[in-house]
Amino acid sequence: MKILAFSDWRVQNIEQFIDYLERLKEKPDVIVYAGDDLDRFNNVPYMAMPKTLRKQYRDELIKIQEPFGKFDKK
Repeated sequence: MKILAFSDWRVQNIEQFIDYLERLKEKPDVIVYAGDDLDRFNNVPYMAMPKTLRKQYRDELIKIQEPFGKFDKK
């Protein structure tokens, strides 16, 4: 299993990260963001994702759309 982890992506353009992903010879099985500002990646509509990501990670993106909302406060 290939895991790509990154953090501290606070102000950088997310397109730079997507370009990096597209250039990888071996695609990761899992992408983990381990930094602050999670809201930046939260609730991104499936259709707002770049087409290349939607095509390559379709099943994974669909699986996380529903449960990946704000944290429930119970």
